Amino acid sequence: MVGYLIGKFGVERNGPDGQFSASCPSRLTRCATRIWQLVPKRISGDFCWGDDAKYEPVTPDRIVSDGERAEIGGVSLTAHLTPGHTKGCTSCSMRVHEDGKNYDVLFQRGLTVSPYKLTNDDKYPNIVQDERSTLQRLGGMHADVLLAPHGFYFDLEGKVARHKAGAPNPLVDRRSWPARL
Repeated sequence: MVGYLIGKFGVERNGPDGQFSASCPSRLTRCATRIWQLVPKRISGDFCWGDDAKYEPVTPDRIVSDGERAEIGGVSLTAHLTPGHTKGCTSCSMRVHEDGKNYDVLFQRGLTVSPYKLTNDDKYPNIVQDERSTLQRLGGMHADVLLAPHGFYFDLEGKVARHKAGAPNPLVDRRSWPARL
């Protein structure tokens, strides 16, 4: 069985989920405390996209709350609610053991709040408070390995080049997380 974890609730990001879950015998696990958008009916009222849902929503097999662990394919991940980029944005962390050492891995989700309206927004009035809280929370986290939705967030191309040149595992980079944050 394939495990499929989704940590983001932006309407623009959920379209492929329904297609994936319909075509693959996987378990669909949603990571979020705020599940207001994901219901088994048409999506409406998204703080950014309004009522313009371009897909049919999916029903997850399980909801993972903030701080809860989810085991997927023998791998245990801890969910960390990090709203701001989207209301239900969730980062995940895990510990891996390699070559006799333990490493903390952070799957960091979006940190930006653009192109959203930051003031006087009835649809997401606490976006600034959520983003500040997220930045404070993430600032207290440690990561030996940072992985993010875009390779440029953690110099993936540079790390691949260093790996090809024979460098030790370039993903283990304790400087990536503080630099990103």
